[in-house]
Amino acid sequence: MVAEKIELRRQITLPYASAIMIGIIIGSGIFVSPISFVINCGSVGASLIMWVVSGLLTLFVALCFNELGGIYPDSGGEYNFLKHVVGRPYAFLCAWMHLWIIQPSFYALLALTATDYIFYAMFPDCGVPQAASIIASSWIIGLFSGNIDYNPCYSVQHLSIHGSGQQS
Repeated sequence: MVAEKIELRRQITLPYASAIMIGIIIGSGIFVSPISFVINCGSVGASLIMWVVSGLLTLFVALCFNELGGIYPDSGGEYNFLKHVVGRPYAFLCAWMHLWIIQPSFYALLALTATDYIFYAMFPDCGVPQAASIIASSWIIGLFSGNIDYNPCYSVQHLSIHGSGQQS
């Protein structure tokens, strides 16, 4: 009996994967940091230069990930790359750091930003009530906590079927 290798099927097309990544990068960063960019840079022109420099750095990181994906085509993303470069213990620590620190912090920041914008529209003449923002953010985090990062086996198939128009 021949043992069959178990792996994820590659069902997400290149245009749809690109749309997901662009949506994550632009959709999260553009709403969180424009005011702090302008305040810390001192002028609009300097902040635009910083946005362009940040975009170029992000492009170079994406190109590096592209090269790593060509060298190590197995599924697993950063974990797979780190496993091959620095070993399993560091890859494991990075995966746990993403699970327990980086991703929850990212989602909390997005939820707080979304509720700030929503409540600013509701209360334009006064500050956003902090208690209402925290409660609404907690509700948003609870609503979306079963998303891609926590259930990848279902979500990859779900996204590929509904996003690319392909049926498996």
